[in-house]
Amino acid sequence: MRKDLIVFLVFFFQHFLTCPPVATNVLRISQRWAAVEELFDMLIELIGAVEELKGSEKDLAYKMVKIKDGNRGRPVYDITKDQLEYLVDLSFTGTEMAKLLQVSHSTIKRRLRFYGLSTTKQYSSICDDDLDQLLQPIIEENPHLGYRSIQARLKVCGHFCPETRVRAALVRLDPAAVAMRWCDTVQRRKYRVAGPNSLWHIDGNHKLIRWRFVVHGGIDGFSRLIVFLTISTNNKSATVLQSFLTAVQKYGLPSRVRTDHGTENVDVATFMTLQRGPYRGSVLQGKSVHN
Repeated sequence: MRKDLIVFLVFFFQHFLTCPPVATNVLRISQRWAAVEELFDMLIELIGAVEELKGSEKDLAYKMVKIKDGNRGRPVYDITKDQLEYLVDLSFTGTEMAKLLQVSHSTIKRRLRFYGLSTTKQYSSICDDDLDQLLQPIIEENPHLGYRSIQARLKVCGHFCPETRVRAALVRLDPAAVAMRWCDTVQRRKYRVAGPNSLWHIDGNHKLIRWRFVVHGGIDGFSRLIVFLTISTNNKSATVLQSFLTAVQKYGLPSRVRTDHGTENVDVATFMTLQRGPYRGSVLQGKSVHN
């Protein structure tokens, strides 16, 4: 943000003050107050410093150099073993190394394997008993800490342990707290459908409504087949019903339809109730995020 502000000031004093009336008023004020004149001298020096920085910015950027090793194929990056050993000692991950050296993650993995290095060898060799003694006061101080917070505390103390060891230590030291945290997790449900045309899901998307575009779509829950996907200029129930009937003529009538509580699905719900009958779940309605 500071760099953007400096660039804005450079643009302002290079272009706006070139206007003759403005330049005349600035000169008159600067002659009256010495402090203002000193301020403008500082800004002129700042403009020169910024221009010098902009000229040398490309030279300061670090990028890996490609070299030709005499073999066939494209040039390779000049990544030395000392560079990777230094980054491994600083506990850098493969992704962080790739971002720092401006190469791909696959290149870092290949070079680590070529030099016989590994990011997993940086883990501490502390035994389980010493690890438990180290974690005991931390857990007593705050029993609500999870394994990531515990792992960060250990890293501050100079011990870098994998997640599996930290999880196992938490289970040994405070199994009740671990069980309470597991109770708060989201219970994932398995989605099961009897067969094709057993259940269709239909919904609309209004992200383009400012341009008067509304997208309506339907998908078969068993085969994941997109039975219809249309775009229209309104959100009327008759428009949704027309798209639904077109899909029915092509793929057949489903046994049930899952929709949200939107009024654009009223005609589809009425059609399904008349065709399949009431009190059997011909139309299932609920939240749109669960559709």
